[in-house]
Amino acid sequence: MPRFKFVPGRGYKRDNRDKKLKARTSSRVYRYWTDHQWFGDQKDTPHCVGFGWAHWLHAAPVVNYIDPHGIYRYAKYVDEWQGEDYEGTSVRAGAKVLHHMGFIESYAFTRDLDTLIYTLLEVGPVVIGVDWYQGFMRSDTHGVIKLEGDLLGGHCCMLTGVNVIDRMFRGKNSWGEDYGVLGRFWLSFDDMKKLMRDKGEVCCAIERKGAPQ
Repeated sequence: MPRFKFVPGRGYKRDNRDKKLKARTSSRVYRYWTDHQWFGDQKDTPHCVGFGWAHWLHAAPVVNYIDPHGIYRYAKYVDEWQGEDYEGTSVRAGAKVLHHMGFIESYAFTRDLDTLIYTLLEVGPVVIGVDWYQGFMRSDTHGVIKLEGDLLGGHCCMLTGVNVIDRMFRGKNSWGEDYGVLGRFWLSFDDMKKLMRDKGEVCCAIERKGAPQ
């Protein structure tokens, strides 16, 4: 059973919180959001969406923890597809779960690289659901992963920072501290642009004031 399983591109119905992000100008050239030293490992489960959102919640200004397996199971009830006889779910379904539980005020999606960069510079971490390639299974000694090799399926994880000068995004995966460098990785702007063009999802959520702790 693959441990990366985000279900991309099968169509969806928008809801009234599914707003589109807009690119703006930032004076910053880099930003790395604190992710609070928790390295969830989904092991051989297809629960990456649950872990991506659990990591996001743990990195938000108010640090919270929800069982990522619970997020995944709840998401199966509210995602875009009928029944539950399939592995994986959508990034949007994970956002709906945290909204229903009172942790998220709003969320929005983009497939525009400049908007993603601005969001990481000025708003906060984002959760992504993208195609996953062989070159992403291991990083180099610096934690860089590359879009190369065979397409293996889909995967959800969190982006925690961006460096405009180096043209790199910093991410956090859900395969424990042994992945990349202490569970984190670097992905180039060019590779991320290709992933977004191929129906990759980027979701930014705003934490609700007075969210449960």
